Amino acid sequence: MEFKLLDLSDTVQFPEIFPSPFQKNPIELAQRAALDLQAYLKTQQDWKHDFGIRTPTSPGAMGKMFGVLVVKDHQNRLGYLSAFSGQLQDRTSHQPPFVPPVFGELKDVDYCTSEYEAFSSMNRKIKALENSSELLQLEKQVNEQREIHQQLLSTQKLKHRQQKQLRRKRLACLPPDKSNKAFKQMEAAHLQAELNEKFMLKEYEIYLGGKIEDSLNALGALQEQIQLLKKQRQQRSRKLGEWIFDHYDFLNSQGAVKNVRQLFSETPPAAAGDCAAPKLLQFAYKNGYQPIAMAEFWWGKTNKLGDKKHGEFYPACEAKCRPILEFMLS
Repeated sequence: MEFKLLDLSDTVQFPEIFPSPFQKNPIELAQRAALDLQAYLKTQQDWKHDFGIRTPTSPGAMGKMFGVLVVKDHQNRLGYLSAFSGQLQDRTSHQPPFVPPVFGELKDVDYCTSEYEAFSSMNRKIKALENSSELLQLEKQVNEQREIHQQLLSTQKLKHRQQKQLRRKRLACLPPDKSNKAFKQMEAAHLQAELNEKFMLKEYEIYLGGKIEDSLNALGALQEQIQLLKKQRQQRSRKLGEWIFDHYDFLNSQGAVKNVRQLFSETPPAAAGDCAAPKLLQFAYKNGYQPIAMAEFWWGKTNKLGDKKHGEFYPACEAKCRPILEFMLS
């Protein structure tokens, strides 16, 4: 079950009211629960995920935000619930100890589940294509051929410049008399040679381009396939997001219900409600647990922005969580 008993061998101060989830440092009680979950993350064998703690540069390594909610159950026992933000291994829900997503409490989740499975399948296809030996080989082949062709063109252009300079020197040796027949003939020959060289250079460039046309077409076909899959994924994601927003209803401590669209003055941001804090409170209210305190921490390699570090505590996010949590904790 998601509820895990919290063993307190010494006296820990209990808050008189639920501490704000937006404060920087959680109270000691919540930190105890977080440390217990961290001990589980270090040793668990129930599922696999590369958090990149020891190998932050490994492909696919990704840190994740986790949260705990200290609660009392129906028997007045102290314990905690745990959750992660967003997805883990392309999945929104795992076996206990993690609570399900908010929409996981809905009666009809077949559509949502099938769409997430489709996303996982599309992600695997895109990743397989982007890392395929065929694509990498074609990219390498095209880049190498382009480099060779650029060198050949540069050599040919240099050759033409040298020939042009030589003709000019020969022309300069003649008296600059426009009526001189030899001068006129050489000048005309010089102009014609320039036109011929420009034409030949253009034809040579077309010829070189034709030699890599097959490779370019094959590379383009693969890249187009990847872009098409990404576009389809984006369209399905937008459609699913709209469906989720329509069904994303949050509870508060008084049993009141509000849809996510009611909690934001404008269109809710993507993944609003997928953070750990709303999941934890929703599950607690649904199952009659009394919330006591909350803590969220980052687990794994530092995120891209560099503002989330392994093992450190962080407040709930402002943009996605504040409107939701203010209602849920009202």
